[in-house]
Amino acid sequence: MTTLRLSALKSCRSAACAVLLACALSAEASPQADPFSVLRRSGPVSNANLAGAQFVNPALAGDSAVPFLSYRLLRYEDRGTSDHLAALAFAGFTLSYLRVGDLYDPAVRDFSGAHMNIATVAKGLFFGNVFGLGGAYSFSAGASEGYDRYRSFTAGAVLRPVRFVSFGYALRDMNEPRVGEDTTPGSEVYSVSVRPYGDRVSISVDAARRYGQRFNRDRLYIAADLRLPRDIMIFAGIIPGRSFSAGALVPVDFSGPRGSTLLLDYFNAAGAYGSPRSAAYGIALTTAKYSDAVPAAKGVLAIRFAASMNEIE
Repeated sequence: MTTLRLSALKSCRSAACAVLLACALSAEASPQADPFSVLRRSGPVSNANLAGAQFVNPALAGDSAVPFLSYRLLRYEDRGTSDHLAALAFAGFTLSYLRVGDLYDPAVRDFSGAHMNIATVAKGLFFGNVFGLGGAYSFSAGASEGYDRYRSFTAGAVLRPVRFVSFGYALRDMNEPRVGEDTTPGSEVYSVSVRPYGDRVSISVDAARRYGQRFNRDRLYIAADLRLPRDIMIFAGIIPGRSFSAGALVPVDFSGPRGSTLLLDYFNAAGAYGSPRSAAYGIALTTAKYSDAVPAAKGVLAIRFAASMNEIE
């Protein structure tokens, strides 16, 4: 029995490595104006370790580690405007509001001047923490003329057959939404993550393609994250020859609402398709417990009197 189990584990490892090598040969994603561009570049489709993973793959909205309350400030370098993202999660649902101050269009390598308010409803459902399904609907709740027709459907799935490997799939913009005068073609992303040393190290590869197009290695996305002492996580991702991203996440353990953990994260990405460098600053609350989180400083109340005080009889 033990021999069969070891053989099965070795076979699963070999299959995961084969998928990684296959993905390394290809990935395709045509440049297109996308209001979720920065969020979708903040992590791999198959890995739930990073804050905001539910925006990368809606199936991860059902993961127990998803923060129940979060806010992110998104900025492009040398721009006077900022984007704002607020999200509330409960019972596998995530409700979010994204304020896009200025939309970057990679087709013309410039900002379009569009201002969009996008609401999103996502639902994820996990079965035994092994298989997850999810979907998301995003729509414009107010925008500049020509951008108020934005409607987008996205679906996703996650499979975790064993503890050291997970697979992910996302079908984005399946209804080909309109962004300004252009139509965004649907795309699909195939992803695999391996954890050769438990949850201390994760290596992930995403391969994406537009409908009707072949995979191409120029759109390969490779990511890795490393968990340090105090459960501090550092992560990085690269699209070879096109963009590089990196960031960090720090959990702070404190007696907040619902016995929560405070998450502070930072993400920075070099521009893809000629876009300027972008950065994200996040703060969130989660009920997930970290075994070695940074302890919150204990508050001390000190009262000092500027003059002597007589006893009141």
